[in-house]
Amino acid sequence: MEVFRLAHAGIVVSADGFRCLMDPILAEPFEAGANVFEPPAIIDPAFAARCDALILSHAHGDHFSVASLVHLPRGMPVFYPAGDDLIATALARLGFAGATPVTPGESRRVGPLTCTFTRSEVPFPEMGVLFEHDGQSLWNCVDSILGDAAFATVARRTKRLDAMLVAYQTLVEEPLWRDALGSGFPYDEYRNSLAAVRRAAPRCAMPSACGYRYADAALNARGFPVTEDEFLADLAVFAPEVSGVRLPPGTALDCGALTVCEVVPGALARAQAADQADRREWAPERGIEALRDHNPHGYPAAALRGIVGAWLDTACDAAASAAAADWRARLAAARAVWRLEIVYPDGGSEIRWMDFAAPHPRWISAAPRPPQIRTAIPASTIAGLLDGASNAYQALFTRRVAITLRTLEEGGMTAWGGLGDEPIARLLFPGADRRHLERELARFGYGRPSQALSRSRALGR
Repeated sequence: MEVFRLAHAGIVVSADGFRCLMDPILAEPFEAGANVFEPPAIIDPAFAARCDALILSHAHGDHFSVASLVHLPRGMPVFYPAGDDLIATALARLGFAGATPVTPGESRRVGPLTCTFTRSEVPFPEMGVLFEHDGQSLWNCVDSILGDAAFATVARRTKRLDAMLVAYQTLVEEPLWRDALGSGFPYDEYRNSLAAVRRAAPRCAMPSACGYRYADAALNARGFPVTEDEFLADLAVFAPEVSGVRLPPGTALDCGALTVCEVVPGALARAQAADQADRREWAPERGIEALRDHNPHGYPAAALRGIVGAWLDTACDAAASAAAADWRARLAAARAVWRLEIVYPDGGSEIRWMDFAAPHPRWISAAPRPPQIRTAIPASTIAGLLDGASNAYQALFTRRVAITLRTLEEGGMTAWGGLGDEPIARLLFPGADRRHLERELARFGYGRPSQALSRSRALGR
């Protein structure tokens, strides 16, 4: 059994001439334009199209992409986590007849491979996969948060794990979403990544599933605190019994001999060049420029102001909905005030406040109290969330946020444990990810189910 790394989290597991593709992203930028490959990679979609089966671990846009799926044969079997409505919709609309939802702990025969799906301790459908063939085993953890259930599943299937693709990068995405300056080094999360490898005790561990950088280069210096080599050096101390190996895009690992070979010429040189680049240095002390609206989708200036004005008039209807009742009550109890600054491409801006302690929160033009949530967001991001050009993830990296909500308790003060800026943004833009999916399907000619059938027949897939 062999595992070949495409780019980022994309891999191909092969045995006896059968190839299983997992989480392919075939072109950049991805995540609605938020991310690019690192190290740089160019992938031939025809290579992915020659694979025999497909597995999708979860619906995040750096693992699941309509722009990538359109290149694949519609007759290939596809496995995805049960309960993920976005993936199910896309596969049905694209005409994948062999799409099968699976649950953690379940095993499936996929060609000569046995695939067992492992649990991730997150509140949405996500899974890793244990691949087995002829006594060899490979666990692709992808982005999973690993708990007892996942380790127990692997332990039941194999006495000794051969290879493990591990999520090594302790991303500070959430601190970046809460505060543009990010945070200190995430010691606890990083320790957990190392401890997961030690607990699984594979013969070989490979850092994976983080082969990207942000398209907004200013965020890279504070978004990626660990390199692959740093992780492997720490792993050698933390779990010296495990052999650490790098698997750059374009290389493959033999799961029996545990040897790496270069499949794509120049793959190792490109990885080494990326290591030497300044963009690989974690330097959260670097300054960050003031927010500007680069208007990547080219909205006319007058149209942008009209779109934003209409949204400001109606967004409070979402805040007043039954679905928002819980977080609205918690923000009211905290007497939270939200300051929203909207930045336009011409450099102008406008500011609104929302007082959640008011009986009926509405945008107002004067501050009732000092704000505890401060957000600056480009006008084009608001327009993109409304028409599907942007998804929620991409929007999180186009604005600046600072949150100082706190809870006063007898004897002290703690950080507020309620919902912060991200859920507020999602609830004030309900259905943003669904709209983005629909826009992507329409972009490739699959705007309606009937089109999906005719398109797939025309392509002979």
